[in-house]
Amino acid sequence: MLDRLRGALAQIEGVDVDPDYRHSVRAFRRTPDGRRVRLDAPTTAAALTGVARSEIAVIEGECQTDFVARSVDKGVGLRALSSALGAGHHERPLAFAVGDTAADLPAFDIAGAAYAPAHAATVREVAGVNVMRRPYQAGLEEAVARVLGHRPGSCGQCRGPASTGERELLLRVLGAQERGRLGMAIEAMRLAARVW
Repeated sequence: MLDRLRGALAQIEGVDVDPDYRHSVRAFRRTPDGRRVRLDAPTTAAALTGVARSEIAVIEGECQTDFVARSVDKGVGLRALSSALGAGHHERPLAFAVGDTAADLPAFDIAGAAYAPAHAATVREVAGVNVMRRPYQAGLEEAVARVLGHRPGSCGQCRGPASTGERELLLRVLGAQERGRLGMAIEAMRLAARVW
């Protein structure tokens, strides 16, 4: 079924299908300036024509639309992982979960605490979800700090390995999106100046 859906999406003009997803389908469009965006409702409906819709879940992200088998969700996967790791069959095998879309709700259901970064509009109103002050990865860091009781990496037990110049450069590139559009532009100029 997912292969049929993948093929149908590939036939729709302007839709890109990510080839790295084998057990789900990730599709998106590109705006004129090259940004990835999720599919609109008519495109999603057209792709689902001829597919058993009751068996496919559509998960809309900020930059893509994912299609997965309805019988599989993050809760199912995390329960299987926790069982494989020897956690047994506890009602809430996870200490905590962090997520930003409705697709994360099954993970929240099996976690002792649930957190959402500030940008997570779809889950911020869900009962029991603690909403962080900061968005994206900065919100994830904030949630982890709440669980640990201190900033991640600030103690001897959770501190990472000694940093190298290459590692710092990679982390700056990966963290650039956390600064918003203006912050990304400024960071790009700083990185360009460093490289030249």
